[in-house]
Amino acid sequence: MEHQYPGPVLFFALCSLHFARDLYPGTPMLVLTLALLQIGSPAGAVPVDLLKSRRAALMERIGTGVAVLQGASERQSEPPDADYAQDSDFRQDSDVFYLTGLEVPESWLVLVARSSGPDQAILFLPPREPEKERWLGARMGPGPEAAAAAGLGARDVRSTADMAKVLDSLVNGADSPAKSGGIWAKRSGRTAGSEVLQALISKASKANDLLPALADLRQVKDADELRRLKRAAEISAAGHVAAIKAAHVGAWEYEVEAAAEYEFRPWAPSG
Repeated sequence: MEHQYPGPVLFFALCSLHFARDLYPGTPMLVLTLALLQIGSPAGAVPVDLLKSRRAALMERIGTGVAVLQGASERQSEPPDADYAQDSDFRQDSDVFYLTGLEVPESWLVLVARSSGPDQAILFLPPREPEKERWLGARMGPGPEAAAAAGLGARDVRSTADMAKVLDSLVNGADSPAKSGGIWAKRSGRTAGSEVLQALISKASKANDLLPALADLRQVKDADELRRLKRAAEISAAGHVAAIKAAHVGAWEYEVEAAAEYEFRPWAPSG
């Protein structure tokens, strides 16, 4: 694969411009937006129309109720406490990415499905930490950029600091669809270990497993998913070919790994 390095170079350049905006007021908003959208992703952003249609299709399958999806957390990547040796420190929950197109740690998506009346999708993102971002890179937080990227209204992207209060209103309000349809969450180990989800489930009229509805929805791949699968396969193939070429009698494992990583990392694949 010919190296063009669009991911890291462009992304970090845009991040630098984003930080400069604090120092030099007047930096175009476009610069900030591009940095936050992480356009260096090897497959690019998910089309907003697809995100909207996916959420609508899932809420149609739910019928009535409130679905809560938990995004992934950052992994401990420093030995000896690393969750997975030589692994990336973050990979978004596949279903949250499928429905939002965002790779923000500690994010939550709430879908309110009503049998009568408009459905609603609310995204919760952690507040941004400017000082931390100066060292670790720009991160998307609550605001118009996240709303535009996920195809949501500005009022439907909120801070996780407000999540408990909003969730209580959505689930326990007089007209909440959760009263008849219950809470929908993925039946998994992460759900069992989540205090937020367990508290909601314990108070719900009934608890429904969201996994079958998600699996049914995702069985048929749309054009964007097929494009991403193809791109991931191309990146993977290039890395494996490089590893094969580096393998020879007397070669150390880390040398073969380095050759594969040299192909993988510039394209910043996640997962």
